Amino acid sequence: MQVRIFDKSILGDGFLTLSNSGRLRSLPLQLGCLGLAYWLAVVLAVELVSPVDRIALFWPANAMAAVALILVAKKHWPLFLGAMVLAYFVGRVPSGHFPLYVYAGLCLANVIEVLIVAELTRRVVGIEVRRDNLTSTLSTAL
Repeated sequence: MQVRIFDKSILGDGFLTLSNSGRLRSLPLQLGCLGLAYWLAVVLAVELVSPVDRIALFWPANAMAAVALILVAKKHWPLFLGAMVLAYFVGRVPSGHFPLYVYAGLCLANVIEVLIVAELTRRVVGIEVRRDNLTSTLSTAL
């Protein structure tokens, strides 16, 4: 049983959905969670940057963004990518090691990478990936 509560938010389909487990599945909440998680991963990855090359060897933020894109409808991808870009710049620019155009190029590379991973994963898996289906989730992970 799902309970639908009308919400006049600009994002989403205008409804907040509460599932049986009581989880809130609103698009603005999902976007905020991705943005916060991506920002935190960027800040942590910046701490792992090589002092000589100033390049992060490990970038978990893109994995989180790719999983988010795999689990949401394609029509919402631009919103999630926007949250990713915003979180990237908020987490990266304060470190100030490079000019803004360098960060823009790196961000564009991250967006392209996330899009390729999400699209190829959806095509290889061949079924719609759902959070409530353990078999499809495991096949996505493999």
